[in-house]
Amino acid sequence: MKQIEMAPHHLDFFTILIEDSPLWKENELKEFSLEEYMNGYSSLDGNWYIWLDNGIPIGITFIVNNAPSNNKMWLGTILIAKEHRNKGFASRIIKELANIALLKGEEAIFCGIPIEINEWSIFLGNCGFEQFKIEKDETGQNFLVFVYPV
Repeated sequence: MKQIEMAPHHLDFFTILIEDSPLWKENELKEFSLEEYMNGYSSLDGNWYIWLDNGIPIGITFIVNNAPSNNKMWLGTILIAKEHRNKGFASRIIKELANIALLKGEEAIFCGIPIEINEWSIFLGNCGFEQFKIEKDETGQNFLVFVYPV
């Protein structure tokens, strides 16, 4: 697996992933355009990555390097191409991210999801994340926080 910085010519790939991920589209993109959504993350110390397997785009991640909440690494987004799902690519990507985190001196990667989305909870658990705690955001919505020990 190899990650590269996302570039403007990758937006078509991102759009395909979004269309193949209706739950993500409903909960993350909402009414925003893709450009508006991505601009919403520009104030964070983070990176959008395209993940390749033998040169083929497999998925996209957004990583927050130092989250304002705890100055730790957070997985903000992970989407895998529909034809590559359930083949271990997400787990491989997360293991690669764990190696990056370890090199940076991190002890864990964090991730937060709306508490009611069981599908995402199961997915993260299958990828090695552990449930850590429940937090409320500024709107009062409950989020389940996960941790991936590196």
